[in-house]
Amino acid sequence: MLMRFSGLKRWTMLTGLLVSTLFFINAVHAAGLNDTGITTCSNADTNGLPCPVADFPGQDAEFGSNGFDFTKLDAAGNDLPASATDHTCVRDNVTGLIWQVNISDSTYTFDETAGYVNNVNATGLCGFNDWRMPNPKELLGIADQSIVYPDPTIDTNYFPNTASDWFWSGFPYADNSYSAWYVHFGIGSANFNNRDNGYHVRLVRGGQSFDSFVNNEDGIVTQSSTGLMWAKCSEGQTGTNCTGDAITMNWSTALTAANNSNRGGYDDWRLPNTKELQALVDYSRYLPAIDTNYFPNTPSSWFWSSSPFPYVSNYALGVNFDDGDTNNANRHDSNNPVRLVRGGQSFDSFALTVNKTGSGAGVVKSGDGKINCGSNCSSDFESGSSIILTATPDTSSGSTFSGWSGACTNKTGTCTVTMSAAQTVTATFTATHAAGLNDTGITTCSNADTNGLPCPVADFPGQDAEFGSNGFDFTKLDAAGNDLPASATDHTCVRDNVTGLIWQVKISDSTFTFDQATGYVNNVNATGLCGFKDWRMPDIKELMGIADHGEILPAIDTNYFPNTPGDLFWSGSPDARDSDYAWSVYFGHVDANNGVIRDECHFVRLVRGGQSFNSFVDNEDGTVTQSNTGLMWAKCSEGQTGIGCVGDATAMDWSSALTAANNSRLGDHNDWRLPNAKELQALADYSRYSPAIDTSYFPNTPNLWFWSGSPDADYSVNVFPWYVDFYYGYASNDDRSNGNHVRLVRGALPNFFDLSVNKTGSGAGVVKSSDGKINCGSNCSSDFESGSSIILTATPDTSSGSIFSGWSGACTNKTGTCTVNMSAAQTVTANFNLLPSYKLSISKNGNGAVTSSPAGINCGTACSKQFTSGTAVTLTAKADTGGTFSKWTGCTPIATNPLQCTFTLTSNKTVTAAFNNGALGDLKITAIALTPASPAANSIFTAKITVKNQGTVTATGGYLDVWAHQTAVQTCGAQAEWIEIGSLAAGASKTLTVSLRSKGTGTKTLRAFVDSWCQTPEADETNNQLTKTYTVK
Repeated sequence: MLMRFSGLKRWTMLTGLLVSTLFFINAVHAAGLNDTGITTCSNADTNGLPCPVADFPGQDAEFGSNGFDFTKLDAAGNDLPASATDHTCVRDNVTGLIWQVNISDSTYTFDETAGYVNNVNATGLCGFNDWRMPNPKELLGIADQSIVYPDPTIDTNYFPNTASDWFWSGFPYADNSYSAWYVHFGIGSANFNNRDNGYHVRLVRGGQSFDSFVNNEDGIVTQSSTGLMWAKCSEGQTGTNCTGDAITMNWSTALTAANNSNRGGYDDWRLPNTKELQALVDYSRYLPAIDTNYFPNTPSSWFWSSSPFPYVSNYALGVNFDDGDTNNANRHDSNNPVRLVRGGQSFDSFALTVNKTGSGAGVVKSGDGKINCGSNCSSDFESGSSIILTATPDTSSGSTFSGWSGACTNKTGTCTVTMSAAQTVTATFTATHAAGLNDTGITTCSNADTNGLPCPVADFPGQDAEFGSNGFDFTKLDAAGNDLPASATDHTCVRDNVTGLIWQVKISDSTFTFDQATGYVNNVNATGLCGFKDWRMPDIKELMGIADHGEILPAIDTNYFPNTPGDLFWSGSPDARDSDYAWSVYFGHVDANNGVIRDECHFVRLVRGGQSFNSFVDNEDGTVTQSNTGLMWAKCSEGQTGIGCVGDATAMDWSSALTAANNSRLGDHNDWRLPNAKELQALADYSRYSPAIDTSYFPNTPNLWFWSGSPDADYSVNVFPWYVDFYYGYASNDDRSNGNHVRLVRGALPNFFDLSVNKTGSGAGVVKSSDGKINCGSNCSSDFESGSSIILTATPDTSSGSIFSGWSGACTNKTGTCTVNMSAAQTVTANFNLLPSYKLSISKNGNGAVTSSPAGINCGTACSKQFTSGTAVTLTAKADTGGTFSKWTGCTPIATNPLQCTFTLTSNKTVTAAFNNGALGDLKITAIALTPASPAANSIFTAKITVKNQGTVTATGGYLDVWAHQTAVQTCGAQAEWIEIGSLAAGASKTLTVSLRSKGTGTKTLRAFVDSWCQTPEADETNNQLTKTYTVK
């Protein structure tokens, strides 16, 4: 398992397995990488020791989470318990990535993987169609380095049947065009090999990793993507540009040097583990594979990590910064450079995100103040910490807190979140009586002596049924407070979606005095009815709010409130006039009555949520706006005038009142009407009497009865419309021919509900409603009329490479439009994601230039570029003066112009342009001689291979690979026993000797391949291989 180090970009396996490099992904969220899985420490020659170990301080296992955090998902993408065995995908809760579990039985070349990705996306695996190839860091992010071959280096509870074998990443090798990175899950390592090899594939979805650095100007660099703080210079280097030679040391000395460092005034420096060290690698760079803007003068050398190598008892792991591979070296005999790190891994942290939804307003804060949502709705917290969130509704706007969802599901105002992974919590705030009152339920009109007529009715214009929603909007809840369908019969509570209040359904069989009701409230709260412990008595307006004026005995919707007696129910409102009395509602006929002595026993129905309130604005034009309902009222009763409403209010019969309202042009408005019974009661102030109204806004209001626009459904003839007595707020009915006072109203009805749009995902875009009221963008919320259908359109920002991924909330489709029915306050979330971008790399053989359309490649100088997935790319080749263009590899030439080729970029891709430049070398094998000529079975023999340069100029570099038994023609990147050729002058020959081992007996074919990695431009690339037949005795 040990690597033979050399200055060459070649490697060999001593046990038949590749010992290769380790590439681990940054967590997609900031501050956290997957752990290595190593849980024990080591000394000079022994693994598996308890930590700490003398003279070997600060090893991998002494920091970090020492494990992984995975969740199994079913075929639809839903969470499953850890014990499930039929899972289809796995979510990595540290990185946020989602992984394919059951891999294909087939293997693929690197370039064939694009087709496999397309096939999997066509199936919608786990409900997603954005699967892709992982990069090397992501793929090795799920590897467990503590597991020893032959077992696969992965948690087989989550990834069963994973082969201890090679798996392709989606990342090409930066130094040539014919290799790509893979991960070997037999030893938990990564390296590169020829793209034509057939390896396994495991797909991934989710955001790709990123690097972001901040130079702290104190010799320290912070890596924003991981939260790690790094020494800018390798140990031994100093200054802004890290001048001098890096010091090399063995593993024990390196661990001790890190442990003793006080660089920058910090005393917690350590060696990074392999995943942390690999997080520094920049795979788009080479010699060194690191961003030298932040880490100047980094040696292209192998650096120590703090991770022992579990497979070999005296080796430790590290990273080679010439190209980014990791490997292992002898802890005592090997001396390597060191870069120090602090933070990050020893304090894994996860993002806690708070969302707010609902028709109301409020603030959510964490106990430490890091979240104040409000303004800051997300922050990182240490792994394992418990974060207490507190939700505070904006009571000034009439909002209440309705409960948590997501990582918390209780109904109280506090929520404790355990940060074992990235978490999301949603707080729901509900506006009470905001922009609308409950309807009366009256659906027909009346004339002088008949009820139940279709609307409109001559001489009786603008009645209740001609306005409003003509119904209620209730939702049934189970015993835990969860929504049930309207057909349910076992519901425990009911939510009023207009007011946001939640009501008790089954009332006590007992009756109570007004003062005994307090004890009943306490008893119900002790049970936690429907998950709540803040039940209370309703005020008189709230209790009237659920009454249905279109029904009698009982006057309520019995589908939602079954077994309600047509009898008196206590409100929680005492009589302002006489302390011996309190307000009640008669649910036989919907009277609001204060003539009930507190010692009488009546039924009780409890409520929870924000209480109603009044808020008025004097418009200085004879009108007053009621902010909590949206209604605009005439300041004065009909017949009164001026700022103080002087004069006597006019009394009139019901028909005259309706007509006067219909004909009024007060304030130049032409839509005045009589208020319905509930609107008129909304003006009453039950803390006052004589009159029961706020006279600072409605001066000189008579202590008398005022007509509503609501006829009484209790009578089929002899119409008795509803009125409110503003002496103390009594609500009842009166003969339509009697003379009562009139106050006009306009607006508000029909009911309006709030539609809120949220945007989420890694991309950008705009959501607009067809009427322009929502443009999110800037305006992400607006009120819409009850019953209206609002069409939302999501437009992704294609200039940033964004796509629209679908709706959630009140819409769940994947198209760009969404129709929302405004039967209640609604929330819709539009998900915009960035298209993945892929790297296009250009490799050149010979001298010339390659440019691209769209722009980005000018090779020349810029030989690689990230393009958005799906980009149609055209490449154009131009040979240098005196040369010619030969061919494209990895790109289809355009028939009418072979200097150009075209393709659509759907994965990382390398294209090679070959130029003929006149004078070239030309390596050819001219002779093969064996000693002995017929070796014995299973013996060592030598092959002397003569290579000649038949070209006209010196051929420099390249390798000779020799197979003892190989009949098949080999391709670039193939490897066997190898030797470096070096420089060979034009016309010169060189004989190279290679030791081989014979196998079996009989006739065998030896194959030699010069310039086997196709690194030397040649006049003829077809004459590099030669075979020799020989006999093994």
